[in-house]
Amino acid sequence: MHTPTDGSSPIRDDGCPDWDKIDFEVTCARCGYNLRMLTAPRCPECGLDFDWPDALDRSQNSSPFFEHQWRHRPVQSWFLTVVAAMRPRRFARSISIQTRIEPAGLWLLLLSAPLAQLILIWALAEAAGLAGGSASRPFIRNWWSPTTESGVYRFPSLSGILGMKPIDMLTTTWTRISVAPALPLVLKSCFVLAMLLVVFVLLSDTRMQCKVRSAQILRVIACMSVPIVTWRTLTTAMLIAAKDLGAPGLPAGTFRSPMGLTTEDTFVLFVCSWMILYACLKPQLADYLRIPSARSVAAVTCFVAAFAEFALNMRLIWK
Repeated sequence: MHTPTDGSSPIRDDGCPDWDKIDFEVTCARCGYNLRMLTAPRCPECGLDFDWPDALDRSQNSSPFFEHQWRHRPVQSWFLTVVAAMRPRRFARSISIQTRIEPAGLWLLLLSAPLAQLILIWALAEAAGLAGGSASRPFIRNWWSPTTESGVYRFPSLSGILGMKPIDMLTTTWTRISVAPALPLVLKSCFVLAMLLVVFVLLSDTRMQCKVRSAQILRVIACMSVPIVTWRTLTTAMLIAAKDLGAPGLPAGTFRSPMGLTTEDTFVLFVCSWMILYACLKPQLADYLRIPSARSVAAVTCFVAAFAEFALNMRLIWK
């Protein structure tokens, strides 16, 4: 807790703040309302209940996660954040809503999600190749197998990279390697994350029944971005694998997307996407932001984002 220069406590014996001894602004962590001169530990703007010691504690300006540690420990804190966020409910309860928000770290975390998805697709393609899938099961491998005028260039295998000498890594013509086959899935994930941000911001002053700062919404989406794209990629890979292993042929007249998915597959992906988004975001709304009607808000928001992607996929299939 912030202690005045004279060493006295800013909290009176009755538990209310002594505002004459507090020389800094105290705002609601959820909506940003100025709490100065209030006595009750409840925000009159958004209805957030809090404890005055927590609201006045200036020491809650940091956390071990990427948001606050990206300048000092970028790699370690990134992995710590991603691993912790894979368990959304526990992660939501491990962060205090009073912790200072670092927008730069959150934007970097959000922008790292597409890169993480590309690396995951590469890992899946490499696993398919090691399992002998590049010859008989090309679907995943083709995510990273662009065809150019001079032939087919595949992303270097893991064994090939590890076997390279430093001079070879510097002289290899990496510009010939394209990620075009993986881009549709990555761009769709970016589209879904952007839709979530937009819908949450639009709902923050209306159906959420309480105001929520845009920075808090950014924290929720950014922290869940890598788990969302991870589970979406794994779900898509499993569906395509199941289709390729169990149903190599399709009836005449069946519409297929460039990834080999039918309209029925696209609907299955829509349902799976909605479930993934809901499982990741509902705990953040209920346990972290503590907004009223967290279940319905999460269900509607995730449905809108998933349905927008579904409509986009159907347009690509029927185009």
